[in-house]
Amino acid sequence: MTCIFGSPSQWASVAQIAPRKVIQIRQHEQDFGVTLRRNGDIDKAIARGTPYAMDAEHVRVAMAEDYDLPIFMENWVLPSGAYGEAAGPT
Repeated sequence: MTCIFGSPSQWASVAQIAPRKVIQIRQHEQDFGVTLRRNGDIDKAIARGTPYAMDAEHVRVAMAEDYDLPIFMENWVLPSGAYGEAAGPT
């Protein structure tokens, strides 16, 4: 979820669903005196992005500690952001 190669929109999505992760990264940037990204700190990356449209139930399941739903293979739909934006090193 918090890959250093994430796009601005991926980071904006993380900030929306897991703000504590962003707080930790922001603190690490301050503690170590370096930024996660070459072109600015984590807050600048978030500001440049647009959060994905995420279904609240999908977010709940993804963020849960345990998975208790049935496993299915029919009618599989990729979640928002999957294989998007040609993400990788920038």
